[in-house]
Amino acid sequence: MAGIVAYTLGGFTLVAVLIFTVTGHAILSFQQPQTTQDNIQSNIKAWLNDFNLSETTLPDSEALPNSMFTEQVVYPDGDHQQITHLKNHTGYIICYANLTLAPEHVAIWNKLTKERIAEISQELTIEMARTQLDVAFALPNNGLHVEKRVPIVNLTEDSFISDIGQVRDGILLARSTLILELTKARPQVPPVVR
Repeated sequence: MAGIVAYTLGGFTLVAVLIFTVTGHAILSFQQPQTTQDNIQSNIKAWLNDFNLSETTLPDSEALPNSMFTEQVVYPDGDHQQITHLKNHTGYIICYANLTLAPEHVAIWNKLTKERIAEISQELTIEMARTQLDVAFALPNNGLHVEKRVPIVNLTEDSFISDIGQVRDGILLARSTLILELTKARPQVPPVVR
């Protein structure tokens, strides 16, 4: 009886090794379909749906020029970012988000000295450099733009969710840094002594 079990396990192992050698993946393994330019939009929609993130395909009038598609992701707190596939960079998607200052923050910014604006801009530049994301800003009115270029080849659900998470973290970091710096710059009302 032990001999039959040993031969069965040995035979199964040999077949599994042969299948792995020929196909490149293990027997009974799930192989995720390759992400391509043809299925990237449907994959993005499915991956966002898997994580219960709201998405909308933006019309051409609201999308970046020269884009094949632009999906807008809306987070539960109302923040949003876009994922676009440009015609002239077909091997990549671009995940990006924009941050604009609230009117009360623009009012504070406009009262700052040139030196203080330079200090805040330098602090923001240092913080954003740590994210390894592409960042451009023209404060106060043009806001801040954060983006990450992501190759489509070998893109998986895990890596995609990580990539959009990095862009979201970049915007949250930029927002927190600006609010902290502008709060420091806000004129302080001296306490009333009675």
